[in-house]
Amino acid sequence: DTVLAKRAFEGKLAINDLLLYSAVCGTGLDTIPLAGDVSEEQLHAILLDLAALAQRLGKPLTARLMPIPGKLGGDPIEFDFEYFANSRVMDLKSQQLSGLMAGDENYHIKSRKDIQGRMEI
Repeated sequence: DTVLAKRAFEGKLAINDLLLYSAVCGTGLDTIPLAGDVSEEQLHAILLDLAALAQRLGKPLTARLMPIPGKLGGDPIEFDFEYFANSRVMDLKSQQLSGLMAGDENYHIKSRKDIQGRMEI
């Protein structure tokens, strides 16, 4: 977590990178500081991405996204809590869903694991 916070502070890590890392790690998007003005639509889009990834890979992924009031993407952030690493507020590049994903339709996303828990190709 400390290394990821450092990379985010240096501008070398974005939320999209963390989402990709979620495919091979166990937590998902954990304690991510976001701009205080993040929209509900932006949060919806990133949570949908994370849910689809969790379903496809057949593993639980969590999201603890923390909008910080008064902060913008790129602003430094300090926590008065020993278990959170200081870093920067991360930019969220997601946009409001449009096209096929903007409706109320249900989509079936099949897990890559078979009944015995083996990965299908």
